[in-house]
Amino acid sequence: MRNTLAALALVSVASVALADGRVAATGMATTLRHIEIAGVQEFSGRMLVKPVSAQTMRRLGYNELAIDAKRRQAEVAIAAETVSYIPVVDFYVVNVPKGHTENSYTQELMKTGNYEIVEPDYMVFPTFTPNDPNLGSQWSQTNNQAVNAWDIFRGNEAVIIAITDTGVHKTHEEFNLPNNRFVPGFNSVNNIREVDGGLVQDINGHGTHCAGIAAATGNNGRGVTGVNIEGTKIMPIRVSNSSGGGSSLSALIGGATWAAQNGSRIISTSYSGVQNGSVGSTGTTLRNNFNALWFWAAGNDGGTYNSSDWADVTIVGSISSNNSLSGFSARGLFIDVMAPGDNIFSTIWTSNSNNASYAFLTGTSMACPYAA
Repeated sequence: MRNTLAALALVSVASVALADGRVAATGMATTLRHIEIAGVQEFSGRMLVKPVSAQTMRRLGYNELAIDAKRRQAEVAIAAETVSYIPVVDFYVVNVPKGHTENSYTQELMKTGNYEIVEPDYMVFPTFTPNDPNLGSQWSQTNNQAVNAWDIFRGNEAVIIAITDTGVHKTHEEFNLPNNRFVPGFNSVNNIREVDGGLVQDINGHGTHCAGIAAATGNNGRGVTGVNIEGTKIMPIRVSNSSGGGSSLSALIGGATWAAQNGSRIISTSYSGVQNGSVGSTGTTLRNNFNALWFWAAGNDGGTYNSSDWADVTIVGSISSNNSLSGFSARGLFIDVMAPGDNIFSTIWTSNSNNASYAFLTGTSMACPYAA
């Protein structure tokens, strides 16, 4: 699935147009279009306004009388909306007048030539780094800038990610502390819902590792953090009853379909077999009928594949900590996205482990839930 992300560039100038037509190079950038980013910088209804400095005007040849006159013009124009003044840096805190937006008010003031800077008095927020003790072992969160993304989005209870795998160890500390992260799942081998007794407990460990990559709880003072560190729900879909983890295409397709029918719009499958036509066909049905996105691991054979580029399945290859293609990862035109998959530290379960076990695993199996 080919996705194109468009970025909006902000246009800035480093000069001030004075009322008599001359341009003063201020060395300060004036944003011509102000934008809000939820959780990062949000409009407050106030502006920060700085008149053109006397120093700049002297450099341009203004005499002291003219400088005083322009200064008074600047102050009078904003007097009715002024909330406060910060004298050392010469900034006025000004309300956005009725009938104006932050952008229209900026344009109105700047066209007078009396101001160096007019910009929103943005509400900004502390940058966020979770307190999970093993975050330093998760190179993927730094390289992929997840730490920066968490300032904007950390998860949402409306989002349900289905992990079609060997099950999930639901009592692991990363999934049930401080809040339970699960919605009821399904055993697609026996075709039994979890609420009717279908077994979704991990039988191999692979599924728990994948679930932790996607959504281990962050900032809980324990272990690791997933990509979605809070809120986002996990739907465990067990597709294997074998301790080795082997499944069938029918179990994987049936599990993904049940997940989509029961509220998941993001489905992660870390198995081989993506080249088969039944996968592509099912992906299209899930997308068209349920608006669900199916992510599938590319495979670990290092092969190059230029067919089976299914339009509605997101096929995920692996990168290493140096941001290069992992040697084991399948590659070729069928790949849609690359994600961290080499030496990934996440939650784990074995028959001898407890509710606080972690391990490093490698493969496109790890990259798939990361991308999902």
